[in-house]
Amino acid sequence: MMWGYSLSAAADPSCEGRFVNPITDVCWQCIFPMSIGSVSVAAGGGPDTVNPASPVQYCPAPPPIFVRIGLAIGYWEPMAMTDVSRSPGCM
Repeated sequence: MMWGYSLSAAADPSCEGRFVNPITDVCWQCIFPMSIGSVSVAAGGGPDTVNPASPVQYCPAPPPIFVRIGLAIGYWEPMAMTDVSRSPGCM
């Protein structure tokens, strides 16, 4: 039964879609401005958030560690992509 279902959901050979190319299809300029602490590393066209003055930060952690040390890095993260299809199985 699963075999028949998977065959019925096959893509139409006349589809003209394509997979996302992470090198050319992602707006890599959109991650800027970038900052470490309050120091701007790379300027950009978007607004920057308020960052802590010190780049080194301490966060509480569960025992036995108790504290986690990290860097305060600010940038715009491309976190989601939405793909809409009008034909099932067609990219």
